[in-house]
Amino acid sequence: MSNDIKLRKGEQQCVKKMEVDINGKNIKLEIVELKNWKFNKENQKVFPYFVGEGTETVKAGVPTYRRYSVIAIIKNCKENKYLCVDSKKHLCKSFVMGGIETNETPEEAAVREIKEETGYVDVEIDYISPVKIINHFYAGYKGDFNRLSTLYIVYGRLNSEDNIGISESENKKHTVKWIDESELMKFLSLEHNKYALKLMLDKNATFTGKGIKFEE
Repeated sequence: MSNDIKLRKGEQQCVKKMEVDINGKNIKLEIVELKNWKFNKENQKVFPYFVGEGTETVKAGVPTYRRYSVIAIIKNCKENKYLCVDSKKHLCKSFVMGGIETNETPEEAAVREIKEETGYVDVEIDYISPVKIINHFYAGYKGDFNRLSTLYIVYGRLNSEDNIGISESENKKHTVKWIDESELMKFLSLEHNKYALKLMLDKNATFTGKGIKFEE
């Protein structure tokens, strides 16, 4: 799209149309430029679109697989801090994230991932954001393929400090950290996590950047 195209608030402009083989099916995708976009029933088929960079740049000539995952934003209300993980193998600082397994709800996936990655077992899920995010990246750490992931944003809180610890394999992957709300934006390294944080701080927060349109 030419840089001199000016979008008014809430507008979207088509950037590119493409067809991608996803899970063996040919899916039509439309990439759009969004300005001050906000979720509503009329535009629920448009999703904020984030693409991988560096070693996670989408790779040509390899399969693309769909994935449904969660971003779990869990607050310690007593200390006004949020549960995060700091990767030991990658430059990645984020909220707890993970895939949704078969027959699992986003809430159940969030609780399971929190237990597996941090050891905390007494959390309560308050709500799921109506806004879903698309993350498109090369998942080289899992195999030679791309992922087109739908991210559900799950918000909750810590009820108690009950913690069963984490496995040795999880401990090798990351460090569990509680980050003060005032430091979160600076701590997080993933842009879609930062957008999820903005939605938590302001449910009417708008989005400016790339969007994607396709049938879920």
